[in-house]
Formats: sequence, structure tokens, C-alpha cells
Amino acid sequence: MKIFLTGATGYIGGSVAERLLREGHAITGLVRSESGAKGIQARGMRAKHQKPGGFEIGRTKTIAAPADAVFAAWSDERRRARWLADPGITIRKATPGKSLRVTWVDGKTSLVVDLLPKGEKTTVAVQHCKLQGARAAERMKTYWGEQLERLKALLEKVPASPARPPAVRRRGDAP
Repeated sequence: MKIFLTGATGYIGGSVAERLLREGHAITGLVRSESGAKGIQARGMRAKHQKPGGFEIGRTKTIAAPADAVFAAWSDERRRARWLADPGITIRKATPGKSLRVTWVDGKTSLVVDLLPKGEKTTVAVQHCKLQGARAAERMKTYWGEQLERLKALLEKVPASPARPPAVRRRGDAP
């Protein structure tokens, strides 16, 4: 059984975790520090966001824009620079209107970006993989929340409508 355990570095939580591990359960423990993460890893548990290849986070945002417009904002370098703080990514694979596979600017971590159209809206799901620690995972989770909010603001910007001339009434017209 997969179990998420808070307090995994404490006396009681640590004892519970050890027993569950002996019984063959997969334990993910919530910790507050990098040293806490190393401690539970040494005992055979995973920290929050930890996967076999490193740490991984995900963020989603629903945007009132078609999937093609969202895809263009990711795939076109000029458009990307308008909303993404670190636009120098390398797109390894892209399926227009659906997904992108990206190498992050550090050259070590990667992104999976999925676009899920829902009528006139698109949900953007970003998964950042191979992060090197719990702090990096939390930092990137915050980062992607902010960047997706910027993308949403950019794509949902409503252009100013041209001023309409006042209606001209003629005698006898209904109000």
C-alpha cells in the first residue's frame, strides 16, 4: 500500500514509518528541511515530490484561450519571452495544440507540458522533472504557479473595443 505520512522525522512518525516499511508499504514522508529529507531517504522513504529519478512537481492553470493560442505562447520564442521569466528553454518535441517536451534552462531538468482543451478554455499542465532536492521542488512549484498566472494574464487580455458612434434616433422610432 502507498502511504503518505506527516511527521516522518519525529519520534512517533519515525516509529510508525519504520513499522510500515518492514510490512512492505511504500512510504512518502512530509518533511520541513533538506536534512529531514535525507534522513527519511536513508530509512527507505521518499520525501514529498520525490520520484526515483529526482524530485518532481506539477502545476496546472485553466486559461480562457484555445489550445492553439496557448501552444503558440509556449513554442514561439518571442511570445514566450513576454510571459516566461526564463524563456531560454529547448523544445525537444512538440505536438501542436497538445503537448511539449522541454529541456529546462539548466540543461539538467525537463518539463512535460500538456494542453487539455475544454471548449473555449485550455488547461495547461506543467510537470517539472529531475529536480535535485526538496527545496528546488518547492521553489519551482512556486515559480510555475507565478509563470502560469502570467501566461493566463497575457492570453486573456481583452483588446479594447473600438468606440461605437452614438445611435441616431429618428422621429417615431421606439426608444
